[in-house]
Amino acid sequence: MFSMISDPAYVARANAAFDSAWDAIKLTVEAGSPGERDAQLRLRLFIESYSLVADSERDLTNRAVDRFRKNRVESLWPERAERATDLVAKKQQKGSSLNRV
Repeated sequence: MFSMISDPAYVARANAAFDSAWDAIKLTVEAGSPGERDAQLRLRLFIESYSLVADSERDLTNRAVDRFRKNRVESLWPERAERATDLVAKKQQKGSSLNRV
């Protein structure tokens, strides 16, 4: 299922994170459609790419779901995705400047 992960503990965590993430996403995908298989493949890719940097199964799940949703918005509304990214960056800058006090 996850070809780039070799450590059994990471594979188990990735499988559990995939199940949790898919539960959060599957209602947005038409069951049995070609889009469902594509969505699962994209989600697996995101899980695999974050598996070594995530702190926990929950962190891995959250990162993958967030990336999946962002990817979906980018593909449907590129201009909205760019605006949302800008807003998040500004919010993070404000937060980091408040932490320096």
